[in-house]
Amino acid sequence: MSQLTLLQDRIQVLIDEARDIGEAFWDFVSSARVSKVRSLRPKSALDSVLEEVDNEKRPEFYDDWGWAPTHEQHEQQRSIISRYEVWFNASSALIYQYLPHRWDDFAIPYPYIKDILECNNTMPHAAGKRFDGQYRVQQHRRLTQIFDRQVDIVLSVPEVVRTRALRLQKLIGVDIISADLDHAEQLLDVEGTTRDAIIRAAGVIAAVALEKYLKFVADEYNSRRTSEQEAIDYTNEDGIVEMASKLGQVNLLEPTEMAIFNQLDTTHQNCVHPLGTDVQEPTDTEVAYLIQKAREYVNMEFFE
Repeated sequence: MSQLTLLQDRIQVLIDEARDIGEAFWDFVSSARVSKVRSLRPKSALDSVLEEVDNEKRPEFYDDWGWAPTHEQHEQQRSIISRYEVWFNASSALIYQYLPHRWDDFAIPYPYIKDILECNNTMPHAAGKRFDGQYRVQQHRRLTQIFDRQVDIVLSVPEVVRTRALRLQKLIGVDIISADLDHAEQLLDVEGTTRDAIIRAAGVIAAVALEKYLKFVADEYNSRRTSEQEAIDYTNEDGIVEMASKLGQVNLLEPTEMAIFNQLDTTHQNCVHPLGTDVQEPTDTEVAYLIQKAREYVNMEFFE
């Protein structure tokens, strides 16, 4: 099992746990007991005026509605908070490792979510009739809206890792391909009785290098495509012409370039197969052109 697959499985576990935490909190908040909470009433300038007008002292306390869970409900709440702490710590390790530039975006909601889960907020007594319905829904919605921000960041980790892996693979691949093309050019400079065979070898090396690079481009396209776009499906047997055609179908190559790839493939086939009715001896000029065009495409920027 690859490292990316293991990471995807781990992320899925975290996403499932986040969903379960949200559902558990709704079970709690939809049934948690509430009661009146007496609090000090700060005296305003208007209160002082009214006291003089009415000759009556204003109340120093006021009643709010607050959460007052039973012992069983309180244990349920503690379990939810503990599960969120474990989830946050496990997710934090992934974010810190793979998305350090998003760390603040991930960490900032933490105290707000804890405050929601602990149900420290109260509601004015005058609005108490709404506590058993609308306010419970509102409490759960507050959690969902903030928690979803963290979950979305966690969800993006596998795609970031996949993109980095593809970029690294492409960088390494390009270095290898460039070295192969350098080797092919060096072979063209070799003189001797075996020059025809050497020319063929240079052509094969250049053609294989170009084919590899076109497949790297297809892989990068597949990693960048949107859900509405078709992936480029190719096999190990697809050669230069097949890969160029598939890249052309997604507008990464111009239709007019197909003539060039047909010419390059003809040179490749001449280098691979023995002389016959449809096969001619490749010339050093043709192979040099194959190497030149391969290098141009390797250096081409296919994506903005």
